[in-house]
Amino acid sequence: MSVSGVPFDCGRLLTTTSSTQTIVWNTGQSSTLSTTTGLAQVEGNTVATSTGTVIGGLFAGQSVLRTVTYLGLDLQQSCLSPTGLAGNAGPVVLKIGVVA
Repeated sequence: MSVSGVPFDCGRLLTTTSSTQTIVWNTGQSSTLSTTTGLAQVEGNTVATSTGTVIGGLFAGQSVLRTVTYLGLDLQQSCLSPTGLAGNAGPVVLKIGVVA
């Protein structure tokens, strides 16, 4: 799976944002997601939670819940530091369809 259209800059990461992303699955099919993302600091990690809908392609019309946990990252402090945030990564959980 690859994702395009995800904005990565500190100004957007520190606020609730709406965006559209396209996921290309290993079958070559794609899904376009429209989501709203918010951040929370949880036990020393930054957790990004996105909710929305698949607006096109595979799974169109289904609900979406995606969480990304940036382990050991204080996003606000990293973004405000003199060197800024060079990059980030963490485990992703993506649920499409019945989201509980």
